[in-house]
Amino acid sequence: MRFGRRNRRTCGVSGNRIICPVMRQSASTRKKLDYPLETEGSRLAAKVRKLASKLTPEDGAEHLRRGMAKIYGSQPKEITGAGH
Repeated sequence: MRFGRRNRRTCGVSGNRIICPVMRQSASTRKKLDYPLETEGSRLAAKVRKLASKLTPEDGAEHLRRGMAKIYGSQPKEITGAGH
C-alpha cells in the first residue's frame, strides 16, 4: 500500500493496520468547564486526609484491611511478601 508523500513520514503499517497519529484539540480551544472551587465532598475529603495522616502505620494498615474486606466481601487472606 502506498501513502502520499506527506503521510509517508507520519503514518506506519503494523501487520494489516495503518497507524496514523491523531491530532488533538489544542488546550486553548477546549471548552472551559465551570466547577466550584469547594464542595461538600472536597471538604469531607480534606477532613478525611487530615485524620488519616494522624494514624499510626499499624492503624492505617488495619483500616485498609477492613476497607478491602468491605469492598471484596470477605476477610482477606494473610499476605506475606509482595503477593506475587
